[in-house]
Amino acid sequence: MPPTKSSAIAVPAKELTQAELNSLLQQTGYASKPSERQARLSLKGQVFTASDTNEMFVFNPRKPAEPAFTARIVKPVVEYNAIYIDDSIARQFGRPDLAGTFSKKFYEHDETRRVWPSDDAYDELARHVGEYTDKDGKDMKHAWKGDLYIQMLPEDGNLTGDETIYCLTLPTTALIEYKGASRAPEAGSASDLNFMQKLVRFASKDTENPGKAVLDALTSYAMGGVVVEVRVGNVENKNLNQSWTVPVFDPIHIEPMVEGDALLNSGDPDEVGL
Repeated sequence: MPPTKSSAIAVPAKELTQAELNSLLQQTGYASKPSERQARLSLKGQVFTASDTNEMFVFNPRKPAEPAFTARIVKPVVEYNAIYIDDSIARQFGRPDLAGTFSKKFYEHDETRRVWPSDDAYDELARHVGEYTDKDGKDMKHAWKGDLYIQMLPEDGNLTGDETIYCLTLPTTALIEYKGASRAPEAGSASDLNFMQKLVRFASKDTENPGKAVLDALTSYAMGGVVVEVRVGNVENKNLNQSWTVPVFDPIHIEPMVEGDALLNSGDPDEVGL
C-alpha cells in the first residue's frame, strides 16, 4: 500500500465546491500546498510522454503485470465537448486567432476554471456544425473528451504533494474505458470492466458493509485519495479496419477518509490552461 502523509479530517455532508475539495485534499497530506508544477501527459502507441521532461513511460504488453507507471488521481475526470479549430475552420468563423486550439464546453460549472477565448466562442461555433469544414474537407464536429489530472508516485511510494500534476486528455474511447457509456455502462472500450466499475468492486471486496465501502471509496476518489496502476489497452474498429490504444487504470489503493479535524479555510485551486 503506497505510504502517504495523512491527517484526520471531517467530511461535511453538504455538497462541496471545488475550492473546498482542494482544501480537504491539502488536509489529507496528499497536497500540503497546491503544486506549482503542471504539465501534459500524452499517449502514443504503448508510450506515455511527459511534456515537461520528455520522460517516457513504456507499457510492455508482453509483461502485462508491470504497469507503465503508478499514480494518484488528483480529482475526478473533467468532461467536456470539444471542437478542434484548424486554420480552415478559424477562417470560416472569422477568428484566425483561434486556429490550432480546442473550443470546449464543460459539463459542470467550476468558478475557478479559466475561460479561454476559444472556450468562450463554443456556443456560437457549435451553431455551424455541419456547415464548416476542416482543411481536409471533413465536417466540423463535436467530440466527447475528458481531462484527468494525476501525480506520479515516486519510486519510494511517498507523495509530498508538490510533485508535477499531469493532465492526460482522454478522447471518447479512452473515456469509455474510464467510465463506460450508456450502451455498456459496465464495460470499458478495451477491458471487460471500466475503471469506475473496477474501483467500486475493489472497494467492496472482502468487506462486511459493501455499500459503505463503495461510498467511502467514491468520497476518497473525489478527494484525490485513489492510487492506480496505469497500463495500455488496444481498441479496434473492425468496420473501419483501424486500431489504437487507450490508457487502462487499475485501482490498487484507496486512502481512507476518517472524521477528525474540522474543515478549515478553502484552498485556492491550481488551475492552468493546458
